Amino acid sequence: MSIDKMCISCVLFLMCPCYLTQTQQVGHTTLQLGGKDPYLLGKAAAIGAAFGCFSDSKPTYSSINLNCGCPSNAVSGRSGGASLMKEPYHVAKCVESMNKGVTDIYHAQTAAHNNDVMSRNDITPISVKHRLGVRDASTYNAADDKLKNDEEEALPECSAFIKAITMNGDVSKVQVHARLGLLGSFESDEDNNENAEQLWIPPTDVESTLISTTAAQPKVDHKRAQYKAKKKARQATINNRSIPPLRPGVVDMLADKFPHLEFVANGGIQSMEAVQDGIYNRSSDTSVIGSMVGRSVINHPSSFANADSLWQSDSSGNMSPSRGDVLLQYIQYCDLEEDRVRSMGVNVNSLAALRRRLVAVPFHLFVGEAGNNVYQRRIRKLASRVERYTAKGILIAALNEVPIESIDKSVGEFTHMDMKDYGGIERSGPLQKSIY
Repeated sequence: MSIDKMCISCVLFLMCPCYLTQTQQVGHTTLQLGGKDPYLLGKAAAIGAAFGCFSDSKPTYSSINLNCGCPSNAVSGRSGGASLMKEPYHVAKCVESMNKGVTDIYHAQTAAHNNDVMSRNDITPISVKHRLGVRDASTYNAADDKLKNDEEEALPECSAFIKAITMNGDVSKVQVHARLGLLGSFESDEDNNENAEQLWIPPTDVESTLISTTAAQPKVDHKRAQYKAKKKARQATINNRSIPPLRPGVVDMLADKFPHLEFVANGGIQSMEAVQDGIYNRSSDTSVIGSMVGRSVINHPSSFANADSLWQSDSSGNMSPSRGDVLLQYIQYCDLEEDRVRSMGVNVNSLAALRRRLVAVPFHLFVGEAGNNVYQRRIRKLASRVERYTAKGILIAALNEVPIESIDKSVGEFTHMDMKDYGGIERSGPLQKSIY
């Protein structure tokens, strides 16, 4: 496979895939949309395709992606994400509407440039991120699934889904997470308890009248109920990352079955070596063009810092920036971002939420290096006081805890680590040892 066909997608922040290409040597941002209403998705895709393109003739987003892979209760519970895999022909309608939206923007942009600078290749492409299939979490048997081979169940179901969504030619690229998606609640003792706390929903006016005319109702701690419901949903997300067996071979089978499509493999990719192995060790005629990496990039970002070397060997002798340089540049960005948001007149709570997101991004910058533990402890402690401290202040305070040899170490030089032995805490949020 030639290098110019390779593609790594790094899900770094808010599930926004970042595609790197040989021709541009810069990050290309893909806008990922979630939902199930074809009309709204078409309008959203048009907005994404138009964003920035009328000011400098080049759109901000290089492609638009439809999320059909998220098994989170918060997403799939609203009939979005992975639950869409149960309705492949409805997904086909969604991508058809999205393609129409971006095509209309292409024609509008062409007219704005007097028909002399645009080509059909400038139409923003549509892609779909999905899983091998979906199952009901409460009845799913992982032991039985592990005994099955790839062709027995996962391949036929996923093939039928891909065939349906690409039939009209609206999709030419798919990102496949090589696991099943488990929807709904997982069985537990709490699930079988009739008194288990559920997510509280405000009663309707009629229900309120009925409640007021009956005997006094027991007091419900709604805040605690909401917390327990969120904790349950978070655990379901973590379970989806480990309980269904990973079947990377299915992606290769799909690529052989649909040679006219481009496939990006996702799931279980832990290092740059695995990315390179997945690209170079495939047959030359395969349509698997690259890998999508998510948690591994977040858990150990420096181990992927040399991704550009896949496209271009740097013969100029330029060194990778140090970790300190990277963090100081990011701190400047945090300062600018806070000033921008503050100028919009946001309230204190919104500003605090922004700061928590900002300080989470470089949380794993010093993984494997001296001073990492105290650096992370400092961020975690100060992140609980974001109402008083800015993101810039928090990160500078944490940087002061790191020895100079780690600060000056190039991001291209890193300590190889097995993240499973790193002592991670099983949570889905960013401020912990590692994300499972």
